[in-house]
Amino acid sequence: MEASFVVSPSGKNYPSTPVNDAAVLTMQRLDALLSNKKIIDTPSKSKSLFNDPIPQVPTVPINVPIVHDTQVNDQSEQVSMQQYKEMMRQTQRQLQALERQLEANEARHREDLIRAQDSRDNDLNAANQRTVRTVELELRELEIRERKCDQLEREHKARQDRQADSQKTQDVFSDPQFLCVSDPAGDVICDLAMMKPLDVHLQCERLGVSTVYGLLEHAISRHETLKKILALTSIGHSIKFVINRFKNVFSTLFRAPASTMSLISIAAMSKISPAVANKVRSAIKFSGSKVLDSLKEATVLAENNGIVPSIVSAMKMRTLIQLPGIVELLARTDKKDIDSHWKEMESFVGAVVFFVGDKKTKLNNAKADLRNFDGSSYVDCAEFLTEFNRLCDICASWFGSEMASDYDKIQDAISKCPTDVQIQYVKHNHVSSSEWYTYR
Repeated sequence: MEASFVVSPSGKNYPSTPVNDAAVLTMQRLDALLSNKKIIDTPSKSKSLFNDPIPQVPTVPINVPIVHDTQVNDQSEQVSMQQYKEMMRQTQRQLQALERQLEANEARHREDLIRAQDSRDNDLNAANQRTVRTVELELRELEIRERKCDQLEREHKARQDRQADSQKTQDVFSDPQFLCVSDPAGDVICDLAMMKPLDVHLQCERLGVSTVYGLLEHAISRHETLKKILALTSIGHSIKFVINRFKNVFSTLFRAPASTMSLISIAAMSKISPAVANKVRSAIKFSGSKVLDSLKEATVLAENNGIVPSIVSAMKMRTLIQLPGIVELLARTDKKDIDSHWKEMESFVGAVVFFVGDKKTKLNNAKADLRNFDGSSYVDCAEFLTEFNRLCDICASWFGSEMASDYDKIQDAISKCPTDVQIQYVKHNHVSSSEWYTYR
């Protein structure tokens, strides 16, 4: 229902409420008193733009004596002019107070409307935000569920692939052409390489690369760097240093997984020399005959003495696939367990191959070669640095790490350079003659 408003004697419109009606009626009576007009009993009402009721506010009481028309003339004659003017001023002040009160009521009413509208807007925004947040949470939960489903699907597929590879390996080794581990006509290195199917991204039908051993042969024949690394043992480097460098370069070129790299490392050791290949074969037979826990204990002993214990006679008549350690390896389905078992086999083979009984003698000989190196006859800087770095690497390979800092190596290299190079070094670095001869 639309609200109405009342009109004050000054012409302003105010909402029609009991308080405003009483105030306007009083103002009309005062105005009539001042203007000598007839009192209006009921204020006029018309339509208002305000739809909400205005709260009632107590008004300032106005004590206006009720005077009839006949009494106004009598009173105006009895009072003095000064009293009459004072009454007029009081009446005027009362009218102004009423006007201010009505304006304050209107302002409060507008503020209430604005606050109510703001409250409704805030409630609406809060409801929208809650709705949006709920939708976001539902979408996130749906995304998490989809990721879990995808992960479970990938794990299931990987498990099926591993089972298929294991079955394929068992089918291959069930072929009667495979010989027992003690048969001299067999080669346990190739048999071991066939146990691990080559990863799909490493296979190449065009080049005939379908096995791990085939990948190793192809890599050595195609990349001259790998071939040179394996040849470093012939110039004094330790086998451990050579194999570690070989693995770093190979993994950079082919990005093979951990289990494949363990098998590549074992096969690469057999490429160093025939004597080392025989050690690798013996270590493979023993590691295949032991389960993982027993193999870890044997690795610790091999690191101290480099000896491969003999296997029992019953094991010698079995094929590689029938040895207890290999059976345990092929029965595993978890990728981490498989990688761990392959790594332990690599560690045992490496402990046997890397062991050197006179390592201290080898180190002393390498240090003597470096100390006796004389570069005064060299005319090519590249050749001098190549030979100097080769001797330093041999010392590091037997020591297990770098023996000197870069600064010490530079100073040592300068002391072995031709005289002209040493003179230029002294001039460039402002080294005094006494310091240089003291250093030398």
